[in-house]
Amino acid sequence: MRAGRIRQYVTIEVPTESAPDTYGQTTDTWSTISKVWAEIKPLRGEEKVQANQIHPETTVQVTMRAPEQTLAVLDSAVADSGNTGLDNVTSSGTYAGTTTRIYRIQIDGGDPTTPNTFKWSNDNGTTYQATGVAISGQVQALDLGVSIIFVTTTQHDTGDFWTIRALHFPAIQNTYRIVDEDSNVLNILDVIPDSRKRTLMLMCKEEI
Repeated sequence: MRAGRIRQYVTIEVPTESAPDTYGQTTDTWSTISKVWAEIKPLRGEEKVQANQIHPETTVQVTMRAPEQTLAVLDSAVADSGNTGLDNVTSSGTYAGTTTRIYRIQIDGGDPTTPNTFKWSNDNGTTYQATGVAISGQVQALDLGVSIIFVTTTQHDTGDFWTIRALHFPAIQNTYRIVDEDSNVLNILDVIPDSRKRTLMLMCKEEI
């Protein structure tokens, strides 16, 4: 593992679940919420002894500039496995919500309707915020900074749908993990903020 001043570009990941599939099943996964510059410092000697007073398994200290108090990420649109028409929907924008949401975009007027139309939901289809929306082939705003675009206005089948996860997370905590430039995984054990320097010191254990 390479060490040094704040010169490593690391990835901050959080544990999440995938959007439910056709059978309502989800998969545990990790999602990237931010990439930041950091210093990674393996602890040894007296430093490791001091750290061990709190966390016996701590082996690595990661220091980074404090990110925003909240972090958000907007996933790509994922087509349902049972779709039969074109798969050409993409998501865009910066999610501005304060909770995690699953958007569902479903064709409610496929071919031969021209242009095709869709309905959309921000609670995975429990309720729908709009129906019969004509596909424009351009960026179309949903809500809270989330937008979609269909590449074509036709060749979609009624009932086909896509899900988009809009994830919202609080500031860095010990359920998150760090992945460094060499793909080493560092599980966060403790987060120590320094308000004067506007940095975070993370006590981590490298995953073997």
